[in-house]
Amino acid sequence: MKVDVFTRELVLPLYLALPLLSIAVMMYSIALYTTVYESRQDKLCEAVKESAREATPLAPTPEEMDQHFGCSADPVYPRRHACPSCFHPTILNHFRDELFPPVPDEMYLFPRRPAGFFQPRPVRQQNLVKSVLLAPQAVCVDVCPFLVALVESVTHDWRTRLEIRRTWASVAKTNHWPGQGNLNTRLSVIFVVACDSGYSEQCAASEWRHLQEEAELFRDLLVLDMVDSSRNLTLKIISGLYWASRHCSRSKFFLKIDQETFLNVPVLLDLLAYHEKRLQRSVTGHIYTQGRKVQNTGPSDGSLRDFNMDQFPVFAAGFAYILSREAVGRVVALFPFYPAIGREDAFITGVLGRGAGLQHFSPPHNIFFAEFSSRISGWCRLLQDGLVTITGIGSWSQRANLWASIISSDSLTARRVGHDHRDRQLEPACQPLGEHHL
Repeated sequence: MKVDVFTRELVLPLYLALPLLSIAVMMYSIALYTTVYESRQDKLCEAVKESAREATPLAPTPEEMDQHFGCSADPVYPRRHACPSCFHPTILNHFRDELFPPVPDEMYLFPRRPAGFFQPRPVRQQNLVKSVLLAPQAVCVDVCPFLVALVESVTHDWRTRLEIRRTWASVAKTNHWPGQGNLNTRLSVIFVVACDSGYSEQCAASEWRHLQEEAELFRDLLVLDMVDSSRNLTLKIISGLYWASRHCSRSKFFLKIDQETFLNVPVLLDLLAYHEKRLQRSVTGHIYTQGRKVQNTGPSDGSLRDFNMDQFPVFAAGFAYILSREAVGRVVALFPFYPAIGREDAFITGVLGRGAGLQHFSPPHNIFFAEFSSRISGWCRLLQDGLVTITGIGSWSQRANLWASIISSDSLTARRVGHDHRDRQLEPACQPLGEHHL
């Protein structure tokens, strides 16, 4: 009997406490749900406000006006939303966010590849070339440029380098594009060549003297101590990017460009400045998404036999592509731990780009980064600012004639609509070029 009384006194309060415990648990759940809901609402409101701020151009504050962009007190270029009219009309009309998307994620599912192919190897495969015979003395010294262009060249081709300096690369010295006044930000140009100090036939005494004189005169020559060959092109470019990223560590973007490619400097600079935040970990250019077959065309492509895939991954065409500063740092760090292949563009922007988690950007159908264009149509589109790059400019006379056409076209346009490039017509008269331009 005593046990029954004890049991009743012990169990009865527990039964009475159960409903109270259930009510407490329910109230706690409701309170927790309310807290999470309000937190999500606050985040949503902040996101909406941020979106509204992004969508609505606001007048810059005095602090923003004094804030310098890029890597030094010079240059100062306009904020994207504070002064949209400061940018080139081509950017505002053809390179808005929705017209300049990254490559969709599903494009990176192809091609099928061996397991771990895009992962760094546990042991070092090769080394960067850090030995430099001649270094540019006028690059990233007084002014840190927004964009650094690396022009791939060979030791004996001094005439082509000279013509490039006289044409589109002249803006590195003047910061001025014909008919458009000063540019929004700055460009520096480096010519990357290779010369093996231990191989006398490739770096003869007379040729070495010419390189020294050229380097002393123009101060834009980077001579790497390595054998210059088509199979070493990947090593040459990645080593050039390494040097540039070390000595121009605060520059925002790095352009690799071939000698045969002509660059529309103001359009590219405005494109990168306008989309700088979106392009922080990016590859920009003429992007091949899928279906590019791997083919061995000769002895220089022998390393492609070890590629183990019948298609290349997403990559940027090698005639001109732009890497952000963060992208350069990532691919340079990964390079020693990947077996290199002969196709420099597919390896750096494709294989290393995939391993580094980079985003690839290009306008729809690559219409502004022309792979190859017929002479007349390509020149006219570039004169109308309808192209960022045009390639296939094989001779120095073609390059000079195209530059003369830009000067004459901009002079006609300036007389027609005034000297302010913001009022420039998007489709100025493009007269058929004469036979002397062909």
